[in-house]
Amino acid sequence: MAEILDRDPLEIIAQVEAETARTEKKRQYWRSFFSGMKRRAHVVALSVTCGF
Repeated sequence: MAEILDRDPLEIIAQVEAETARTEKKRQYWRSFFSGMKRRAHVVALSVTCGF
């Protein structure tokens, strides 16, 4: 599925885990994991664009 959507497989896993987690603590963990991935992706994209 990640390849079809052109997404990182960990991003898909984190989203599914956040939706299906049984406890709020686990949901929060996966949401923060996913948020961290998005921030790192933006930094990488910016670095590549700026030539760093």
